[in-house]
Amino acid sequence: MIDTPRPAASRRSVGAKAGIDRGQIVAAALTIVDRPITMQAVARILGVDRSAVNHHVASREQLLQLVADTTFAREIGDIDIRAGLGWQEAAREYVRGYAEALISTGALAEHLSAALQEDRFLRSTEALLDELLSADFSDEHATRFVVTLGYIAQGWARDRIAIDAGAATRRADHTRAALAERDPAEFPHLDRVSAARVDTYGSQQLTYALDAAIEGAQARIAGDGFR
Repeated sequence: MIDTPRPAASRRSVGAKAGIDRGQIVAAALTIVDRPITMQAVARILGVDRSAVNHHVASREQLLQLVADTTFAREIGDIDIRAGLGWQEAAREYVRGYAEALISTGALAEHLSAALQEDRFLRSTEALLDELLSADFSDEHATRFVVTLGYIAQGWARDRIAIDAGAATRRADHTRAALAERDPAEFPHLDRVSAARVDTYGSQQLTYALDAAIEGAQARIAGDGFR
């Protein structure tokens, strides 16, 4: 028997002729909740060839960034920093709000574009800068302090996301495993502190990091070190 070609209508559409756009691709990806988000999985949902998805989205990394940005933009508002709050409390509100926003995005947070995060928090960053500059921070040091707060929020949120996703191994476990292959007498401090298993993932760790940053900045102000 001679095989006959399938009718064109029954073939999966490919490339630009598939009749899909980037919005449809992201919408399809957002429906995937019980398995990894991949280009092939999205293509199956849309009933097209993978090349059609690739025509609009170059890679899986770009796809994940689009999904992360869409989720973040839909669900996250700016952080409310009231005028006259004071720079210390403004800093705390900024970090907590930023961290909570990242945590609510879940595992996709690592794929968020820096541009979207910058855009989403423009007003809160402006309000925070107003408090800092009113407290005699220079432009340079206000900028450095805001970036430092971003490091704190991102680092703590990353840890929380990992724990919320079920990560069982923590810092102390890694340290204990490394020490198990060595003479503990060579690392008495590491041996002791890792055995204490201080929780560095909870809210106390965030508070500690904030206190350290704020108190350090206060000391610089008192010493006229921000000018």
